[in-house]
Amino acid sequence: FPVTILLEGILDTSFGFYTQNQTYKGINNPYYGSYRGNLYQKARAIIQTLYGMQPGPNSGIQDLVFASQGYLDTSNNLNIILNWFTPFGDIDTAFGNGIGQLALENVTNADEYVDGIAQDAQGAIYIAGTSSTGSGSAIIRKYTYASTNGWIDGTAAWQQVFDLYEDCQGYQVVLQGSDRALLLGYSAGNHGFIVAYDQSTGNLSNGSSGASVFGDAGNGYIN
Repeated sequence: FPVTILLEGILDTSFGFYTQNQTYKGINNPYYGSYRGNLYQKARAIIQTLYGMQPGPNSGIQDLVFASQGYLDTSNNLNIILNWFTPFGDIDTAFGNGIGQLALENVTNADEYVDGIAQDAQGAIYIAGTSSTGSGSAIIRKYTYASTNGWIDGTAAWQQVFDLYEDCQGYQVVLQGSDRALLLGYSAGNHGFIVAYDQSTGNLSNGSSGASVFGDAGNGYIN
């Protein structure tokens, strides 16, 4: 992006100029699925990809991938959705079966919310969020080109649910090198937690509980 725009916060009216769903210059607001009565479609987290995601060795590099949540025509629950934009704000139709958007499989049969997204050096996408199942559970998932059949069917390579504490919520995923994926969140009892998972298998890291619990939410850090 132009340096002056980044520094001054000026709206870049060329962003998404050729996108058919654009309403105003510089603002892109596509939707996927069903609006329903309450127009519940929310963008929650965004990254700019640094690594190719296939098809092709350079495909998706520098794309803006944002995670959103909303209702779909085929489900009564909120679902998590990935959306691909080119650096110019146009929908990247190389992904999501030609529409640049991919509904992720809802495996908890409850409302699913997303708050964190990350990408590893192999191009895989990780998301962190919350399922409303029970009293609330934190979720972390990994998606790859292979697991999604070329970014078209929303199947996770692995997925985990963390509900050791009442009403757990997942808020971010942080990748430690190529080894661990850290799920950050907190519970209703104001307990923050970090849970470490193996990036390849999704198993708890180091063969232990993998969880680090600290005081009030937000008062912890990763060294």
